[in-house]
Amino acid sequence: MDSSFSYRLGRNIYELSKSIDPQFSIDWQEELEPAESSGDEELVSLAYSVVQRRRMPKRALISLLNAVSARSVGKLSEDMPARALLQVFFAKASTKQAQNLLRELGMEVGEDPYLGGISTRSRG
Repeated sequence: MDSSFSYRLGRNIYELSKSIDPQFSIDWQEELEPAESSGDEELVSLAYSVVQRRRMPKRALISLLNAVSARSVGKLSEDMPARALLQVFFAKASTKQAQNLLRELGMEVGEDPYLGGISTRSRG
């Protein structure tokens, strides 16, 4: 089943339950929305393999994600698995933030041609 469909279905059921019974409660985490594209999933897998290889503690990973994104990706919790933290980050981060994270993890990252063109024009 498509993860995006599953998320939307679960979200709709949750909203319907809240409208029927306002006392209805469930621990719903907005941050766990699935990644938008398979490109994000490839980045998640790549970053996750580096995090695992380095045996990076979750607290250090959260600190790095917050530093790179200036906390713009939302609340990240130590209760979330490392892969979910990376999925949230890549789903909400800008291209520049994603590149910065990969660099911080020690990977060589090429510049985005579109962004490079913009920065070249603004200097000229």
